[in-house]
Amino acid sequence: GTLSVFPFYFLLKEFVSKKYAVLGVAALLLTPTIFAHNFLQIKVEMSLLFFGTSSILCTYLWMKEKNLKWLALAGLFLGFAFTIKLTAFFLVVAIISAVICKLFSNYLGIWSFSLLLTIFIFTQNFTGERLSWLENDFFRIIFFSLLFIIGLAVMIHSIKNRIFSFKKLHAIVILGVFLLLPLIPWVISNVLINKELS
Repeated sequence: GTLSVFPFYFLLKEFVSKKYAVLGVAALLLTPTIFAHNFLQIKVEMSLLFFGTSSILCTYLWMKEKNLKWLALAGLFLGFAFTIKLTAFFLVVAIISAVICKLFSNYLGIWSFSLLLTIFIFTQNFTGERLSWLENDFFRIIFFSLLFIIGLAVMIHSIKNRIFSFKKLHAIVILGVFLLLPLIPWVISNVLINKELS
């Protein structure tokens, strides 16, 4: 948890002076919840805060410098955050959407975010169980066919307007591969061996 001060400081320093960045870090550490979870009751949320903040910082640095090493690190930190707690899924969706927005265009980014959000909403009922209509083969075929058609339309639009390039696709692949690296042991242990998703 205490390690969170480093990415938090460097992220703040991008927008404010060093003096205010130090004050921001002090405010973070002295927040009662953060202080208690750092020093009295150690919780997983503190490591989630570190990896989440680090992934946001690396994504910002990639947008600023256009260096793919930052995008790879962002994916790695996102993967670690997701293995710590599944609620990091929201951060994963946000960062993937931001990367797509930056790479292609705001229009395509809005479509991709809508697509990811639609997939999430229609496959969950927010109690952790799948929606019953997804068990029906007909509705499942209709749902994924619509997603495919929307994705195809977005891809055709981006190729037609020369938004799409393989260099941009390369950046998304790097983010995805590094995001999946920390998940491989978790998938092997939980899904393949124990047959449970926890």
